[in-house]
Amino acid sequence: MPWCFQIIIFKFMVGDEAMYKLHCILIKLAPEELEYLHNPDNEDDVSVEDIKIWVRERAVEATEHYEQKVFDYRSEDSAGRWSEKFPDEGVVLGFQEPQRFRQLLQEYSQIPLQKALHILKSSLYYDYAVRTKEEITADRELVIIDKPSYEVSKYWSARKAPEAIITEQYLINAWQQWDDISFVRDLSLALRLISGEYTFDSCFYSVADGGARIAPVTMADAMAHPSQYALVFSDYHF
Repeated sequence: MPWCFQIIIFKFMVGDEAMYKLHCILIKLAPEELEYLHNPDNEDDVSVEDIKIWVRERAVEATEHYEQKVFDYRSEDSAGRWSEKFPDEGVVLGFQEPQRFRQLLQEYSQIPLQKALHILKSSLYYDYAVRTKEEITADRELVIIDKPSYEVSKYWSARKAPEAIITEQYLINAWQQWDDISFVRDLSLALRLISGEYTFDSCFYSVADGGARIAPVTMADAMAHPSQYALVFSDYHF
């Protein structure tokens, strides 16, 4: 698939259309939960499944104030559409699967950054359209991106977005741009993602850090002591 189509599809996906995404929530086990895990023959007859349920409930509670901001509804007792990959309660306990826990934590904690980089790359151009060579030649701001397979005499073209160096002039130019400011929206979303703001596109949340950006101290502790942590997966819709 030509890269211009990939960019257009990506822009559609990060737009206002309702979607489903798998979100991962990092949570530290409570002292009583740790005690039950290390003493399975407890008097209260608490099972590992009980602890998973408690962990999920706490993760859901810690993020419930994001309703209508990050999700309009979500699976609260399972991983929803991803239940085959994360069965039962959709909880991965570091106590049970330390290596898998570490791998998943590294993968999902980097999603906000990876999405921000992808968005930035997609915002290099704007005002995509199929135009004739004459139309493109007549407008110095237009550049040819690719040749569509279904139109022999026409070309995919677009305008190059202003270089994303935040200066006073950049803001003035963006303010004065009326035709298409999608590049500004893209940059804004990318900056929100790397700042740690929890959004629908973040797909990761650290309860200890209160956001989508995991602190080095939290990451170091979770990687060194996976048995004290859990990852809770939920199916988000927005």
